[in-house]
Amino acid sequence: MEPDTITDLEVDVYGIRLMEKYAKKLQYDNEQIEIVKEIANSIEIILQKHDIHSKSQQWDQEGTKLVNGEVILPKGMEEVLFEIIKENEFYNIFIPEKFGGMGYTPIIMGPILDILTQYDLSLQILITISLSVLEPLISNYKPGFEDTIQNFAKGKTTGYVAFTEPDAGSNLENVKSTSVLDGDEWILNGTKIFISNGGYANTGLFLAQNIEKGKSNGTNVFLVEGLDNIQILRLEEKSGLHANPTAQLQFDKDRKSTRLNSSHT
Repeated sequence: MEPDTITDLEVDVYGIRLMEKYAKKLQYDNEQIEIVKEIANSIEIILQKHDIHSKSQQWDQEGTKLVNGEVILPKGMEEVLFEIIKENEFYNIFIPEKFGGMGYTPIIMGPILDILTQYDLSLQILITISLSVLEPLISNYKPGFEDTIQNFAKGKTTGYVAFTEPDAGSNLENVKSTSVLDGDEWILNGTKIFISNGGYANTGLFLAQNIEKGKSNGTNVFLVEGLDNIQILRLEEKSGLHANPTAQLQFDKDRKSTRLNSSHT
């Protein structure tokens, strides 16, 4: 029997209480809190409908595959992803009202994350990594970002964050990737490793040294759209979470980017 209300779900009660606590601090009223619970309930129903509890192990055994330069998700996973982010416009929850969204902050995602994780952690990562791209686009908003934000709202876009490198994991000041301004365009080069959603998601953030007159001067973060000039070198070997693509990516003279933020010396 499918649940009708959030109270019928096997979710972490602490997560719900935490969400309510922070929602009230953010001045959300009871009606808005109930909307979030209804969203969580809707996602639970989708996951139950597709019997994800049963499919999760199958997805992990099948894993993602790299075929002719394209990342292929396990059978049926993309269908569930699109039903959540496209048909139900999941990301629209976190997009400000001025862009046509609901204007919630990611901090209230407790019950939703809990539900997704209970069913399949790889699917949860596939969905929620995008918020790590969407949130900076909103906080560092430029007029050119509106189309990208709307693509997230409509579920046409998923995200990745390309910061980690072979010699720059926790210490991002060691990045070797470069960004050089050529006229009005930035040229990006570099190799990134252990990138969640890498090679599958089509919109990402890229961290690189800022090169001026042949010398490094701080770092830049770029919004990169599309997969042109990005080579998927390999899918990483992992002990688990095989259904989520984790890739090594080579950015080769990529010019389709917009500088999001910078830190110069």
